[in-house]
Amino acid sequence: MRKTVLFISFLFSSVVVNAQATFQKTIGGSSDDVGNCIQKTSDGGYIIVGATSSFGSGLKDVYLIKTSYDGDTIWTKTYGEVSGVDEVGLFVQQTLDGGYIVSGYTENAG
Repeated sequence: MRKTVLFISFLFSSVVVNAQATFQKTIGGSSDDVGNCIQKTSDGGYIIVGATSSFGSGLKDVYLIKTSYDGDTIWTKTYGEVSGVDEVGLFVQQTLDGGYIVSGYTENAG
């Protein structure tokens, strides 16, 4: 048992040590923007969901961003209301038909 634990620990350590960032990008505007979930997509790119105060129509709006494999923005979409309501995306997943499903919450400011 002890040898197995040491081997697994060593294997995990070697994977972490060899991991390297493939790119670093800044996405967002001049106000508060946050990414809450990022998932790799079937085309090798990434889908990111969070909230933005820089874009959209309300205080905070759901912010959905699709990037290429190297982090270049392909498209963005915001979802939200005009009046004093916050909408925040917490999780995104690609669906079998190539679309995306987002979960999150809305919070009335009043």
